[in-house]
Amino acid sequence: MGGPALVRAQDTNKTHSSDNPIHVSVDRVNIGITVIGLHGTFIKELRREDFRVFDDGEEQPVIGFLSIEEPAQVVLLLECGPAALFLKKSEFQAANTLLASISPVDCVAIVSYSRSPDLVVDFTGDKSEARAALRGMNFMAGFGELNLAPSVAAALDWLGWDRDCRVREK
Repeated sequence: MGGPALVRAQDTNKTHSSDNPIHVSVDRVNIGITVIGLHGTFIKELRREDFRVFDDGEEQPVIGFLSIEEPAQVVLLLECGPAALFLKKSEFQAANTLLASISPVDCVAIVSYSRSPDLVVDFTGDKSEARAALRGMNFMAGFGELNLAPSVAAALDWLGWDRDCRVREK
């Protein structure tokens, strides 16, 4: 994974029309929602009755409801080979944007890779710890040989799905 894709500002405002628009009828739409209180705390024990869904101003029935009470676990995988040294600033900007956009209760792990993956910081809810780890990364330690797919697979194996991901109260 290299740096972010470059997009010119004028490209983002273009609308693309098609002579053959796609129309799809669906019976069900899944909507993921995270509810955070005034102080950034995750709101628990929500029920179906706590939500109303509207489509074009018309209320739609909430057919199914699944409450997930765990925080998200986000793995930030950064290319750390010598070529990434030139992308360091944009990679850090993208990483900081990601850290700022995830919920305060979500946890992040940082993994760097070039020839093989390296766990920089294990899952933490402390975003300042994650930012400090990013600032301390060594882009000169990597190799020109990049193994993205094996690094992703290894990182997922290491981190697993049963890791403890709790935000510690300060």
